[in-house]
Amino acid sequence: MALRAVRPLAPLLAHSVASPASGCLGKQRQGHPVVHTVLELAYLVQASIPGSSQYPDTVQALAALARDATRARDLARAADMLGSMAELPRHAACRTDDPSLLDALKRGLFDLAAETRIKAGHTMHPALAIASVYDRVRASGIELPHGAMASIVGSMARVLPSEPLLAVLEALRADFLAQPRGDTSAVCAFLVAYGRAGHPERGEALLAAYAGRGPTCRQLALQHKHAAPHAATYLIKSRARRSGRVPLDVPLGAWCTHAAVWNSLIRARTAAGDLAAAHLWLERYRLLVHVDVDNRPARTASPYLTLMHACSSAQGIRALFVQSSGTMRRMLRRMAYAAEAPYRTAAVHAVLRMVHADKVVPGVAMLNFLTSFEAGRGRVASAAAFARQALALPHAPKRFRVHSTTYAALFMLYGAAAAGSAAPVEVAPLGDGTGAEAGAAPLLARLQTPRALLRSCLACVDALDAPVRARFVARHGTALLNSALAALLACRDYPAALVALRALRAHGVAPDVYTHACVWESIPLHGGLDEALGRAVEAQAGALRAAPGLPAWADALARSTSTGAALVAEAAGHETLRGHYERV
Repeated sequence: MALRAVRPLAPLLAHSVASPASGCLGKQRQGHPVVHTVLELAYLVQASIPGSSQYPDTVQALAALARDATRARDLARAADMLGSMAELPRHAACRTDDPSLLDALKRGLFDLAAETRIKAGHTMHPALAIASVYDRVRASGIELPHGAMASIVGSMARVLPSEPLLAVLEALRADFLAQPRGDTSAVCAFLVAYGRAGHPERGEALLAAYAGRGPTCRQLALQHKHAAPHAATYLIKSRARRSGRVPLDVPLGAWCTHAAVWNSLIRARTAAGDLAAAHLWLERYRLLVHVDVDNRPARTASPYLTLMHACSSAQGIRALFVQSSGTMRRMLRRMAYAAEAPYRTAAVHAVLRMVHADKVVPGVAMLNFLTSFEAGRGRVASAAAFARQALALPHAPKRFRVHSTTYAALFMLYGAAAAGSAAPVEVAPLGDGTGAEAGAAPLLARLQTPRALLRSCLACVDALDAPVRARFVARHGTALLNSALAALLACRDYPAALVALRALRAHGVAPDVYTHACVWESIPLHGGLDEALGRAVEAQAGALRAAPGLPAWADALARSTSTGAALVAEAAGHETLRGHYERV
């Protein structure tokens, strides 16, 4: 690959992140010399010997050393190892297109990118580590796979402010466009990153340069306006947009078949706060779905869901009203007044109407969002309907289960159903499975009460493999804990709330400020969360009296003669939670 005159990345970040850029191997860094083990030195010496083969594979050895350093959060050493690996072709140890070298570099960059989700404990800022490795890779004339480029762009967008992020993207742009066309993962990463930097139009210009020549959506709509009703509708809606809010009409090409690119175009505009342009990108996607063309994209719910998320926030609906045409604003007003609901609800339901009109099958992610959205606004019946749809999606032929990401939405539903109750209650918003699909009915019957839902949730987390559980906890754990506590505290089931806190914390889920606020809203929070919930259990036992209509767990708590820690253990060990309480 011919080298291009592109600015190095590391100097662009020198003043944007907390730690300085890494030096070369063996140089001083942050006042501490780089110390290498004898094994590292042996492989580094071997790497400098042309044609050396008397030692184990150099690429794999350096990859293992980099992986161990990354796990130890020593990103400076990991960057040095990966940089040394990138320089192997200079010493004739391998070719620049060696598959094992490219795969090892890609995996190493993936590991460094994963560290951008961790806020502290590194010897070097992850963005600087990635930039230093990339500079040495490019200096060696190595052409990274598209997946590695996507990982670099995505990680930079995650941690950098707008101004340095834009500089990095412009530095990477020339290298990306010089690569052969193929995988679209890097295209999607660039589009979203430009949106986060506040310049989605630059991402669309990059896509136009990537696509080359081809017809535009407007040309396609004009060609089919008499044969396809959606083409005429698109022309009407596109003319109603304000000229300053019309995104670039990118030439259509092979990229059109990838729904992920369309979703990234919408995400870029929503990230920049330009919801009117995001709406127009969705209309362009709908046009190609309905018009008979070669590059027709697959029907998927992800572009619609991205716009739903944006419209559900106060900032998003405000931007939509400011940027949209008068016709759009009047339509939202009519829908809001007819449903006696806020504008956010009207905007989300307007997108949902598009989903039904386009005959798109909602997936688990969309149904989870709709369940949470409706439950958060107190519409329990509507939320329960969406939840039953999510539970009725078969995971495999004749097999139904609760998806791990659905539990948070279900807890929000149970909390909404119990909201306003001053006494211990057990709610069953999903019903008993009557009328449900035959395979899903037993599943619904097993989720009748909040405690049953908690038991199912803990069993699901227990069943995950350790690496999968670690990723799940890192991404969804705290939100799941907060929604579970909110639901159980709304039901006044303090023993179950204590079990949820201890069981999920045993899996590495860390409470945050919202966890404390959730508990504080229900009970006095003095000391730690465990102590507060334990005192609530004791106080609840003294306040309850055995009476008809109480849930079984509350009746058992009222009849108990135990006190102190024994009472808490007995209450938490009642019925469905005994096994989980004993483990934690």
